[in-house]
Amino acid sequence: MKKIIKIFQILFAFAFYIIFPCIILYGCYSNSNSTTEQTNTKPIAKKNTNNAANMPVKAIPKSGVITGYDSDKPLLNNDGLCELTIDNSRNDMPVYVRVWDMNYFKPVRAFFIAKGDSFTAYELSPGTYEVRYIELYDNSVPSIGAKSEMFELEQIENDYGVEYSQMSLTLYKVVNGNTTTTSIPADQI
Repeated sequence: MKKIIKIFQILFAFAFYIIFPCIILYGCYSNSNSTTEQTNTKPIAKKNTNNAANMPVKAIPKSGVITGYDSDKPLLNNDGLCELTIDNSRNDMPVYVRVWDMNYFKPVRAFFIAKGDSFTAYELSPGTYEVRYIELYDNSVPSIGAKSEMFELEQIENDYGVEYSQMSLTLYKVVNGNTTTTSIPADQI
C-alpha cells in the first residue's frame, strides 16, 4: 500500500509541477494570440464593382485627324533619297508618329496618320532610325506609346545610279513582320 501511495505522490507532484504549468502557459499563450488576431483583423468594406466610375473607359478614336506632317515641327535629315512608309491601315485609331535619328538621339520628322491610312516620309538621309508613335483618342490621353527596333536606311552610289532604302513599317502585329515594337511612356514619343 505504501508503494501505491508513493506512486500517487510522484504522479501528483509531476502533474502539479510540470503538467499544470504547461496547461496554464498554453492557455495564456493561445489567449494572447487570439486577442492579437482579433485586434489586427478588421472587416474590409467591399468596393462597389458595379459602379460605372470603376469600369474601364473604351477609347474613342480622335476625330478630324488628317494624315500629314505636323506643321509645328521641322523636317530634318532631308538631304537623302531614302523613304519610310508607316502603314496604319490595320489600326482603328489615328496615331502621332515621330521618326528619331538614333545617331543624334533626336526626332527628325513628326506626322499624323488617320485610322486606316498610311504615310510616307521622303528624302530621308541615310542613317540609323527608330519610329515612335502614340494613339490619339477623343476621350482620354494615353500614358503608353510604342517604339520600333532600330533600323538602317542606306544610300549607295554605284555604276547604275543610286540605290536607296525604301522601308515600310506596319503598325500592330503582322505575321512575319520586319520589326517589333515595345511599349514606352507617352512622354518619350
